[in-house]
Order: sequence, then structure tokens, then C-alpha cells
Amino acid sequence: MTKVCISFAGASGLSGFPDFPPAAVQQLQAEFPDAQVVLTRTSEQRRAELAEADVLFAVRFSPEDFKIAKQLKWLHLSSAGATHVLFPEMIESDIIVTNSRGLYGIPIAEHVIEVMIIVARKLHEQYPF
Repeated sequence: MTKVCISFAGASGLSGFPDFPPAAVQQLQAEFPDAQVVLTRTSEQRRAELAEADVLFAVRFSPEDFKIAKQLKWLHLSSAGATHVLFPEMIESDIIVTNSRGLYGIPIAEHVIEVMIIVARKLHEQYPF
């Protein structure tokens, strides 16, 4: 059975970021009944699950994580970049590394235009946020 580990903000030591929605984990489990889908919530749970994970969907991945993840075959990063995980051991391994490149382009462009309108119309002076 393939074990899929989902490790987001809290389990990666990041505060102030939203975590992966549990309903999405349930949906993934329902759509892929032959896989075991696990959402980690703490760094301790993350380390324990990472040891047996075949697939990891994460915010971060470090050389220390690499040493723990003995069964890992695929690492998917929620970020647009992946250069931060291309340390020598990872490059030499057979682990497939993918990222979320292209996912954030439209929302970022929309946000930039919104901020430009706020500044141009001085809305930030009239309606302090």
C-alpha cells in the first residue's frame, strides 16, 4: 500500500499559515482507496510518518528529512520553486521532485492589480486596514 504523507504549515514549523484542509484529505482517501493518506499536524508526527512515506506533499523538506525518509519516491512541494531542496543527497537520489509552479500566477497578478488600485485611489488612507 502506498503511503501518502501531507505535511503543511504547523508540522513544518511555520506559524501563521493555513494548514491543509482535513476534508481534502478525506476526499483524497476516498478517491485513492489503495493508498493510505495521512495529514501530519505536529513536527513529531511528521517525522514519524515520514519514515514510512512513499509520497510527501509538503511546504519544506530538509537534509534532515531526507535522512528520515528512507522509502520516499516522490516529493511534491507546494511552492513554485524547488531549488531549496536540491541538496547533493537529493540530487543523487531517485526521488522525483515536483512543485506547484504556475499555480499562483493568476492570484498574484490579481493581488498586484488590487494593490495598485488601492494606492492609486488612496483607499488605504480613507479606509485603514
